[in-house]
Amino acid sequence: MGDAAKRRLLLVVGAHRSGTSALTRVLNLAGAHIGTGLMQPAFEDNEQGFWEAADLVELNDAVLRELGSSWRDTTPLPADWWHDARITPYRQQLGELLDQRFADASLGVFKDPRLCRLLPLWTLALDDRGYSPACILISRHPGEVAASLEQRSGMLRPRGLLLWLDHVLSAEALTRGFPRAFVTYDQLLDDWRTTLAHVTAQLRLEWPRAVREAADDIDAFLQPALKRQRADGSLEDQAEIPDWIATAHRELRRAVTDGETQGFRERMDALQQQFVTASRIYAPLITGTQQELEQLSDKIASTSRKLTAAHDTAAAAQAELEALA
Repeated sequence: MGDAAKRRLLLVVGAHRSGTSALTRVLNLAGAHIGTGLMQPAFEDNEQGFWEAADLVELNDAVLRELGSSWRDTTPLPADWWHDARITPYRQQLGELLDQRFADASLGVFKDPRLCRLLPLWTLALDDRGYSPACILISRHPGEVAASLEQRSGMLRPRGLLLWLDHVLSAEALTRGFPRAFVTYDQLLDDWRTTLAHVTAQLRLEWPRAVREAADDIDAFLQPALKRQRADGSLEDQAEIPDWIATAHRELRRAVTDGETQGFRERMDALQQQFVTASRIYAPLITGTQQELEQLSDKIASTSRKLTAAHDTAAAAQAELEALA
């Protein structure tokens, strides 16, 4: 195992459809190690690549399933879930996968929107293995995120907005105490050099590859087509964006330019508390609705199987009649 002081791992933390893939590839082109076994690009989704380690994403999904959750869930995870005996084997497995991918890298990078909820487990595993994490929180206009989730996953926009709020509030709270930098997807696409310089200064990074050498590759990668959903006007002009979501978005953008102030933390804490209080009301409703949908889906699948069996029986009977004719 290498010197822990030299084994830094950049964690790109952001809600689904918020530009985490684009940022991760830029950091990778600047020399941050990403490894092999990445998720394959998806046509009309992320043609340029997800830049996610498939084995680590699969582990994160397994942890969520163990906790009765999923990537699209916004119901709170159990208190202190990362100390649950059921999760202990995942902590060991995570450490092993991290070493397989990053043990020999002076600077690595990993992204997965699930980190917004699963950071406590990652924190333990990284500490077990002697990695020094630094977090880059990337945000995007919540209306664009919701529209993208609707297009990709068929998620209703109100639920997409709720998913965005849940993830950004959780990410902001769970990354406190770690070296971190705030960026936005728009700023990355508009001026990646300034964004990268900001991250470099905030996290005191030394890139394995000189930025001037990576510039042409980054320019070629960051094409306008990366962003298909574009919001028109300010959040205040969009009635479908609730106040909590608009406020969180403004605060995250302000953190990029103004840095972390005491006022910023207090305002984010207030949002988090209001959101947690509200979740005690809406979470059982969402869970109940999801269970009803799953039961309905099971009934549809059962009916479909019965119809198929009936069709096969009818076809067999028809064949017998024709043979007797």
